[in-house]
Amino acid sequence: MSEESNVYGGWAVDPDTLRRIANRWQKMADLCADGYRKSDALVNVLPPGRDAASAYVADKSNASGKSYRDVLSQLRIYCQTQADNCKKANHIYVESDEHQKAKLAKLTSTKHEGN
Repeated sequence: MSEESNVYGGWAVDPDTLRRIANRWQKMADLCADGYRKSDALVNVLPPGRDAASAYVADKSNASGKSYRDVLSQLRIYCQTQADNCKKANHIYVESDEHQKAKLAKLTSTKHEGN
């Protein structure tokens, strides 16, 4: 990302930077999905005994595991959305850039033909 801001205070971003940012978001989304898949044991805790205290601890452990999985799920959705948005922005940027280059080339060649 360029550290030069434009006149509106935004950031100038080139396609390679957008691609790298999208890849980082995608990697985080994938890590969250992987963590979710590997967390089954956190929601399937069995009480070590048949007493009320053991059941209570197992219930609390399972609830904690469920909360952890909920966070991972929401974080995965957020990261995936950011990755998708960066990919979409990059596609629009590249498409627009190519369109403008073609327009400029056409204008330039028309101008030279007219001289």
